[in-house]
Amino acid sequence: RGAFDMVVSRAMAGVYICAELGAPLLKKEGFMYLYSNQTGGGLSANIMSHCEACGLAVDEGARGELGIAEDGILFIKTGEGRGIPRHFSVIKREAARAENAN
Repeated sequence: RGAFDMVVSRAMAGVYICAELGAPLLKKEGFMYLYSNQTGGGLSANIMSHCEACGLAVDEGARGELGIAEDGILFIKTGEGRGIPRHFSVIKREAARAENAN
């Protein structure tokens, strides 16, 4: 927990699940890059709300200094998420609800 400066995910799961599983691994002000066809601006309000609850915020400004391409979503850890990660069955169920709410 809180040991890494950067977490990268490629083809692991949707944004909701990656945020909950990846955020606890990051140090404060660490980065999480999700290689995806989505962008930070294209995320639904439910997904963004969950990312914020996990202590993550979209940070497109750091792409250049990190050498990250245009594809995907770059988050920075801004705080601590409470009670995460939960059991995977709970995460999966809540992710489905968040995606269906759109």
